Amino acid sequence: MEGLIRYRTFVHKNLQSKNWLFLLALVYVSVFIFGLSTYIQWQSVNLILGTVSLFFCSQIQRQQTGSIRFGIVSIIMLLLLMVMPIKTLLFLAIVSAVIFLIEAFIGKINALPLFSLLLMSPFFQYMSNVFVFPIRLELSKWAGEILNASGSRVEVNGNVLIANGQEFSVDAACLGLNMLVTSLLIAVMLIGIIQKKQALQINIYMVLGILAFTFLANIICNLLRILMLVQFSIMPAEIMHDITGLACLLLYVCIPTFLIIKWAIKKFGKPPVVIYKQGKTSIKLHLLIALSLCFLAYKTNNTSTGTKAFDAKAFSEKGYKVKVLDDEVVKLDNGKSLIYIKPIPHFYNADHNPMICWKGSGYELKRINTTTVRGLQLYTARLEKGNEVLYTSWWYDNGQKQTISQMNWRWSMLKGESSYSIINVTGASPKMLETEIVKFAALYRTQ
Repeated sequence: MEGLIRYRTFVHKNLQSKNWLFLLALVYVSVFIFGLSTYIQWQSVNLILGTVSLFFCSQIQRQQTGSIRFGIVSIIMLLLLMVMPIKTLLFLAIVSAVIFLIEAFIGKINALPLFSLLLMSPFFQYMSNVFVFPIRLELSKWAGEILNASGSRVEVNGNVLIANGQEFSVDAACLGLNMLVTSLLIAVMLIGIIQKKQALQINIYMVLGILAFTFLANIICNLLRILMLVQFSIMPAEIMHDITGLACLLLYVCIPTFLIIKWAIKKFGKPPVVIYKQGKTSIKLHLLIALSLCFLAYKTNNTSTGTKAFDAKAFSEKGYKVKVLDDEVVKLDNGKSLIYIKPIPHFYNADHNPMICWKGSGYELKRINTTTVRGLQLYTARLEKGNEVLYTSWWYDNGQKQTISQMNWRWSMLKGESSYSIINVTGASPKMLETEIVKFAALYRTQ
């Protein structure tokens, strides 16, 4: 009789745990879908590949449940979210809450899936787009120097190499740097597959080392790819352009990464340690996190930017038509130039980078370069859409200081200086663009 009572108690607790698991999982999925609907790039190759990689690199130790480590992480993310209502923190809060749920009811999860989750996030994609851009300019410069040293006559103009009258652009759209996040996800997937096959595990530091190797391999791969394309005059429209990119990616990134992963796991891998620990799960803590996520997801999606109001009078008097768009973006048009003033509320916010915004309007950015106009350092580019050609430039400005460095404006705002805006000036010709930049910069500093 006593055994029957114990059995019924066990079954009751097990069913109760499954009910809570299902309910909380439903809440997290709902918050993820509705709270991050405009943040997640649902059709992104990296999102799909990252989801697949989770299957290969996830290992759950069912002998150990009740861990609260990711519950603590989720609470920290929620506290930060109260101060900084941004989607990236909401994403991290949901992910850590889901892992907390898994570790509480199912078993402790290994660290490798965390790398997949971070790499597949839109934030990492954004950061790679922003910080890989200066690398593209440096690669163009290095390629030009190597080719000129080898006897070829090559002119370098920003991210464009000109050889024998033909232009070769080091664009993000090309196979290469565009595959950076993809190759990192492939590396994580390979680590997971080989670890399971050999029943060995490497530590986090070794994983970081392998990812650093993959990153450097990407840089070398792209430099070699550029040299091949220019040396053999392989144009973007040719099928060999894509074949060259894929071949370089396979030979100089995928194969070396696979070999170093296999060697590292064989050399430094250790059998996983099985720990038997059945901790107690606090349903109250899970409910607190779930309710906090619902509230903060709503707050994050309905928070004003809080930027200062734009004084349009001075610009109207100088012949500009002023229009305020979504997210407090200001559009100025005087018939000769089109200017966007895109405010950045806080140091942690993403900026409306023209490399992303103009692409969304169907334009391709060509000949991206850095230049100086009357002491003002800025980026310039040529915009192309069909037969239409425009010339654009952009920089970060707070009325007192100007910069093109992400780190500079973020550090300035972190120290309490005035908020920056990204200034994007576009004209019909390079000469007109320069004239409008000088005119606007002088007016913006005096408002």
